[in-house]
Parts: sequence; structure tokens; C-alpha cells
Amino acid sequence: MLNFVKLDSDVKYLIVTRLDRLTRNAQDMMDIAETCLQHDIQVISLNESLSSKPTDLRMQMSIYGAVAEFQRSIIRENVMLGSAKRAQAGLPLSMVLPTGY
Repeated sequence: MLNFVKLDSDVKYLIVTRLDRLTRNAQDMMDIAETCLQHDIQVISLNESLSSKPTDLRMQMSIYGAVAEFQRSIIRENVMLGSAKRAQAGLPLSMVLPTGY
């Protein structure tokens, strides 16, 4: 997507349903915001209200990026804890059962 944005001067908007669906990495979120600002592309989120001012947009994107990254780390931790509990209980780690089980 970013290569398309950089190469195509006709792009005016980047529309996402939610910013955490765009990326779950704070640095990537900032890179996308900077790329959009450099190419005069307006970032529109259908679920979050974003400012059109560059300084406000940078701040909002950094906050949303940090929250998304935190959520991803919590999800990863929960999955690892759940897998460890299933392994301890002798249960399969996946819902895909091996042939002949």
C-alpha cells in the first residue's frame, strides 16, 4: 500500500475502518502517518475521529499506534498462557486434530 501511495500522485485519501487494523506497531503507524503527510494524503478512520492538522495527526497516530501495540502484546501473552495451560493438561495445542486421533 505504501509503495502505491508513494508512486501514485492521484491518491488523496487513506481510509481504514480502525487504525489498529492498519498496523499494530507504533513505529509503522508513525511511518505511515509521515508518508501520508509528505504526499498530502488525508488519513480517514471510520471509527476514530482524526485531526487534519499535521501536528495533531502525528500525536493521534502515535497514541493509537502505542495502544494497538500494547493490545497485540496482551493478546500474544494470553495465547502463550493458554497454550501452556493446554500443554500442562495434556490437551492438544490446536483444534486441528491429527489423523486417527
